[in-house]
Amino acid sequence: MAEESLREYGTWEGAYSDATVFAEKVLEKKLHPGQKIWLSNARKSENLLHAGNRWGKGEVAAIKLLHQAVYQPLRRERGETVRFFRNPNTKVLYRLVNVSITQNQSEIVFRKILRLLRDLPSRKAWVAFEKRNRFPVLKLLNGSEITARSSQNRGEYLLGEGYDFINYDEAAFDPRGEYVADRVLGMRLADRGGILDFTSTPKGRNWFYRRAEKLKSSPEWGWVQGGDTRENPFVNQEYLAGRIANWPENLVRQNIGGEFVEDAATLLLDSEIERAFAASTGLACPQAGRLYASGWDLGRKVSFTTGAILDRTEKPYQLVAFERFRNRSWEQVFQTIRKRKKEYGGPVIIDATGLGDVVLDELSDIKPIGFTFNKKTKNELLLNFKRAHEKGEAAYPYLEQWEDAETLWSLRSELEGLTWEENQEADFCFALALALWILRIRESIVLPQGRWEKVRQ
Repeated sequence: MAEESLREYGTWEGAYSDATVFAEKVLEKKLHPGQKIWLSNARKSENLLHAGNRWGKGEVAAIKLLHQAVYQPLRRERGETVRFFRNPNTKVLYRLVNVSITQNQSEIVFRKILRLLRDLPSRKAWVAFEKRNRFPVLKLLNGSEITARSSQNRGEYLLGEGYDFINYDEAAFDPRGEYVADRVLGMRLADRGGILDFTSTPKGRNWFYRRAEKLKSSPEWGWVQGGDTRENPFVNQEYLAGRIANWPENLVRQNIGGEFVEDAATLLLDSEIERAFAASTGLACPQAGRLYASGWDLGRKVSFTTGAILDRTEKPYQLVAFERFRNRSWEQVFQTIRKRKKEYGGPVIIDATGLGDVVLDELSDIKPIGFTFNKKTKNELLLNFKRAHEKGEAAYPYLEQWEDAETLWSLRSELEGLTWEENQEADFCFALALALWILRIRESIVLPQGRWEKVRQ
């Protein structure tokens, strides 16, 4: 029996209470000090590890998943008996999953678990079967089942499932990670009172950073630990030193030191976003004597049509109204733009890329300004957007919108994901950027009733 194979070391109960003992005495793995600290202390409801590349995050994730599967601690806490059966068809009693941003990434830790078991003398006493259909599955003779799944499409492949233990690997790199963690993974653990681990190299100061700060302030609920790659003696230190010597300081601090630093590829600093939120006076109806301007990014295929209406009476420019929708006809899109123009007045600037004169002609009654995106104009637009935030000239409330029954959009997530390069899911940011672009051109001549002359570039 599997218990007997562990009792040969006299460590069955010791290994149950400490995953470090399990790793060193049972699995015969060498650990560095940081890994020992994690395995011995990350036993809260939520545990977060932010460590550099090659620190050994995947190894401790695999060890902890296997330790949980062997001992089923949550069942023990409920007073249930945990034992190994001879029948490989025993029902599933304890469910565990490694989750990551792609299916391939999620299976990296799963394969590490298989390697841990491969050369173990007692493997046959533990493992019922290993199989793969759509997702890989490892079942133990005590009724534990370990699998690996992707968090893609906002956790679509995890919906409807229940788990006792989840490891969210490289969570910081999931652009929808906050939604997946709170709305999907948290609910998958709810009926079992399960445990959620996060193991990742940081990626700027995004939602993963905020999660770490939140857990730090609630030590009774969560354990947070950092890790520097240089702690790992099993990494070629000479090679590592060569890489460090040729990397920018911020990259070394993040990818080697495991620190939360501002991402060089990210357009806006976390402090700039926070300042814009803090300066907001909220959404507002049009008011007499106030001056407005609006920017529109037109959706194509599955993307959203978005509109941002700014109060430009004084700085910071306040976002007072917005639109965000998709799957509407062009006639409905044009009607919405006209409606907002009638309500707020002021100049209107529209993404005219591709459609060009067709859009401008259709909306000629409101005299919009067309903005055509190419590499040069996009860079100029983003640079102006960045400068407005550096100067504290933009203010907006915290916006959220349900896209469907399972998908929540937030302005914060979109702003945090905005980069100097690819921005596939930044429709509203571009509407904001267009509205700010029109205000950058010049302080326009104010006409009676607060209307603007047509502004030309």
